[in-house]
Amino acid sequence: VKVKDSREALSRLSINFYRPDFNKLTLVGITGTNGKTTTSYLMESILKEAGKEPGVIGTVNYRFKGLVKEAPVTTPESLELMEILREMNHRGITHVIMEVSSHALEQGRVEGCPFKVRVFTNISRDHLDYHGTMEAYFQAKAKLFNSKGGDGADRSVGIINVDLPEGKRLVSIIDIPWLGFGLSEYAHVRAQDIHATKDGIRFRLITPKGETEIRSSLLGTFNIYNILAASGAALALGIGLNQIQRGIEKIKLVPGRMEPVSNNRGLFIVVDYAHTPDALSKVLETLRPLVSGRIITVFGCGGDRDKGKRDLMGKVAAQGSDMVIITSDNPRTEDPMG
Repeated sequence: VKVKDSREALSRLSINFYRPDFNKLTLVGITGTNGKTTTSYLMESILKEAGKEPGVIGTVNYRFKGLVKEAPVTTPESLELMEILREMNHRGITHVIMEVSSHALEQGRVEGCPFKVRVFTNISRDHLDYHGTMEAYFQAKAKLFNSKGGDGADRSVGIINVDLPEGKRLVSIIDIPWLGFGLSEYAHVRAQDIHATKDGIRFRLITPKGETEIRSSLLGTFNIYNILAASGAALALGIGLNQIQRGIEKIKLVPGRMEPVSNNRGLFIVVDYAHTPDALSKVLETLRPLVSGRIITVFGCGGDRDKGKRDLMGKVAAQGSDMVIITSDNPRTEDPMG
């Protein structure tokens, strides 16, 4: 059988083969270079607080109703994805929070998925070994908002970081309603009166539905953006501010995302996934005012991936740290000592 796009055809065939009931699944898609995982954890907690049954498909794992599956990739291939969605149907899942990678969008893995809410967290240099240019990378991310998906997808809502030039560009080219989030007055969902310490962050959440005080154990002002993204998505689903507030407060940490490491030596140790220059820069900027001593950074770059960001990450680490230790980080087929 000849088709114009084999991957798109595979996605459509996968839907027809597994037949997930999208009428019983509300899909939330989250894309962006950084923040997808934390936003998905926040959304999961908020939905539980609202009495829903959420399932998550993302970088850390695929999980629903106590079942946890290893995640070889952020967004699975369409055949596996539809099998997972059908299983979620059978287990009574009501909402699916899906981290949608640029690879998945470019390769049509989510073609036909009727996302009710589509979230754009941010964009910075990453995956240029695959996309080639930042423009191509942006266009891949934008596909989440331009794809019609399936029946009812035209009633979806975009939740977009409008503090970024790319976010403002995105809202100018999409054809679905949207809510902007950020720290600027331009944002519909924004934060005011921000306070950040070693114990977490607190701020005033301003939304079209009212205001509330947010207290979170998550570290770093950049996590405010993740909280705003999750709050905007929850509002788009009709969830109230009290449920949003309680859901956010129940998240004490996200694995590998500014995760504190307890120790008996009086050291302030955190583990973070920061795999891009922008993410590493934000982590170090967050930590500097929180510590009185030295910052020692231990990091590496993944093998067989965008080599152009390695020098940039080294520069960021050197500028933001008192000492830098460079180590191996999943070298894949590369010789880490070569």
